[in-house]
Amino acid sequence: MPEGKIIVYTSDDCHESKQIIHLLDELEVDYEERNISQNRAYLKELQAKSIYSAPVLMFNNKAILGFRQEKIIRLVKKNDLS
Repeated sequence: MPEGKIIVYTSDDCHESKQIIHLLDELEVDYEERNISQNRAYLKELQAKSIYSAPVLMFNNKAILGFRQEKIIRLVKKNDLS
C-alpha cells in the first residue's frame, strides 16, 4: 500500500461504508475505494490482514474498523490530508 494513501474497503448495501465515503468527501480527502462485494480480490487483501468485513479505512498499514467518525477526523487533521 502506498505511503500516506487512504484506502477504504466498502461493501454493497452497507450503511457504514456509505457514511465513511460521505465523510471523506465532506473533508475533501483523496482516497481509493475498494468494494469487496464487487471485487473478491479486495476481500482477500483484507483477509490477509485477518479482517473479515467492511468498512475498513487503511492508512499507512493501520486500520480503522467500522465508521469511527472522530477517529477518522483526527487522522485526517493529524496527517494534513485535506
